[in-house]
Amino acid sequence: ANFRAIAADLRARGAARGVRDAEELAGEVATLLGDPARRTGMVEAVGRWHAENRGAVERTLAVIRAELAAISSR
Repeated sequence: ANFRAIAADLRARGAARGVRDAEELAGEVATLLGDPARRTGMVEAVGRWHAENRGAVERTLAVIRAELAAISSR
Protein backbone atom coordinates (compact mmCIF):
# COMPACT_ATOMS: atom_id res chain seq x y z
CA ALA A 1 0.00 0.00 0.00
CA ASN A 2 2.82 2.39 0.82
CA PHE A 3 4.41 1.81 -2.60
CA ARG A 4 1.14 2.62 -4.35
CA ALA A 5 0.79 5.88 -2.42
CA ILE A 6 4.37 6.88 -3.19
CA ALA A 7 4.00 6.00 -6.88
CA ALA A 8 0.74 7.98 -7.12
CA ASP A 9 2.37 10.98 -5.44
CA LEU A 10 5.35 10.84 -7.80
CA ARG A 11 3.05 10.63 -10.83
CA ALA A 12 0.92 13.53 -9.55
CA ARG A 13 4.03 15.67 -9.22
CA GLY A 14 5.32 14.83 -12.69
CA ALA A 15 8.26 12.89 -11.27
CA ALA A 16 7.17 9.52 -12.69
CA ARG A 17 5.00 8.09 -15.43
CA GLY A 18 2.85 5.00 -15.25
CA VAL A 19 2.93 2.42 -18.04
CA ARG A 20 0.76 -0.63 -18.60
CA ASP A 21 3.06 -2.80 -20.69
CA ALA A 22 6.42 -3.13 -22.42
CA GLU A 23 5.22 -1.29 -25.52
CA GLU A 24 4.08 1.70 -23.48
CA LEU A 25 7.36 1.62 -21.55
CA ALA A 26 9.34 1.69 -24.79
CA GLY A 27 7.30 4.68 -25.93
CA GLU A 28 7.93 6.56 -22.68
CA VAL A 29 11.65 5.82 -22.85
CA ALA A 30 11.80 7.06 -26.45
CA THR A 31 9.90 10.21 -25.49
CA LEU A 32 12.24 10.94 -22.60
CA LEU A 33 15.34 10.28 -24.69
CA GLY A 34 14.10 12.75 -27.28
CA ASP A 35 12.93 15.46 -24.88
CA PRO A 36 15.67 16.84 -22.62
CA ALA A 37 13.33 19.46 -21.12
CA ARG A 38 10.87 16.79 -20.04
CA ARG A 39 13.68 14.69 -18.53
CA THR A 40 14.97 17.73 -16.65
CA GLY A 41 11.49 18.50 -15.38
CA MET A 42 11.07 14.98 -14.06
CA VAL A 43 14.50 15.03 -12.41
CA GLU A 44 13.69 18.33 -10.73
CA ALA A 45 10.27 17.07 -9.61
CA VAL A 46 11.69 13.90 -8.07
CA GLY A 47 14.42 15.95 -6.38
CA ARG A 48 11.76 18.17 -4.75
CA TRP A 49 9.78 15.10 -3.69
CA HIS A 50 12.88 13.51 -2.20
CA ALA A 51 13.81 16.67 -0.27
CA GLU A 52 10.28 16.95 1.13
CA ASN A 53 10.30 13.31 2.26
CA ARG A 54 13.81 13.21 3.71
CA GLY A 55 13.73 12.07 7.32
CA ALA A 56 10.50 10.08 6.97
CA VAL A 57 12.00 7.00 8.63
CA GLU A 58 13.20 9.04 11.59
CA ARG A 59 9.76 10.68 11.98
CA THR A 60 8.07 7.29 11.81
CA LEU A 61 10.41 5.84 14.40
CA ALA A 62 9.76 8.80 16.71
CA VAL A 63 6.01 8.10 16.56
CA ILE A 64 6.57 4.39 17.23
CA ARG A 65 8.86 5.13 20.17
CA ALA A 66 6.31 7.56 21.65
CA GLU A 67 3.53 4.99 21.29
CA LEU A 68 5.65 2.26 22.86
CA ALA A 69 6.53 4.57 25.77
CA ALA A 70 2.85 5.37 26.30
CA ILE A 71 1.94 1.68 26.28
CA SER A 72 4.72 0.72 28.68
CA SER A 73 3.76 3.46 31.15
CA ARG A 74 0.20 2.11 31.55
